[in-house]
Amino acid sequence: MKVAVIGAGRMGGGFARALAARGYEVAISSRDPAHGAQLAHELGAARGGGEAEAVEGAAIVFLTIPWTAVAETLPRLGDLSGKVLVDVTNPYVEGRLQPHRDTSDAEEIQRLAPGARVVKGWNTIFSQVVNSSPDFDGQAATVFLAGDDPVAKESVAGLARDMGYDPVDCGGLSAARTLERVVGSLGTLGHQFPWGSYALKILRRPS
Repeated sequence: MKVAVIGAGRMGGGFARALAARGYEVAISSRDPAHGAQLAHELGAARGGGEAEAVEGAAIVFLTIPWTAVAETLPRLGDLSGKVLVDVTNPYVEGRLQPHRDTSDAEEIQRLAPGARVVKGWNTIFSQVVNSSPDFDGQAATVFLAGDDPVAKESVAGLARDMGYDPVDCGGLSAARTLERVVGSLGTLGHQFPWGSYALKILRRPS
């Protein structure tokens, strides 16, 4: 499967490395195509370059850029019709989490890219975890997913399992409103641990 990673930061680099290591054909992009190509070589990705180039032929596209860059980036990706677009963003503006009222990053991305099949995911996972391992002493970190397209959501869940995460379906895309607010609690819940060294886990009994 071809997977595109939009964004050359720590989160994007972690996804590209992890997916390439599991046999996915990964393309990673940067606004500077030369940097994207260099990063692909360093991470073991199949190719790297500009944004539209990375998306071409990809079935799943990870959006790992700051929320404030979304509106200007999406038009540069070209036609996203039918592609699964995984929204990893959180509504940080000027360094502060500023959740939307009556909407979410994910829903706004769906509005801006109506042909895409948007799935919210990984927004509660630290980049340090993505760059190391989702395994915590035998327990897999939970990835919370939200989306209106069940098939797209299951495709992302399968990819999450391949990467070692425990995916949990949280419902439709509007559930992203809650997921984006959960991020504001992470610092409190893990205040005694080094930043980025912990993850949330859903424990469930067999039915």
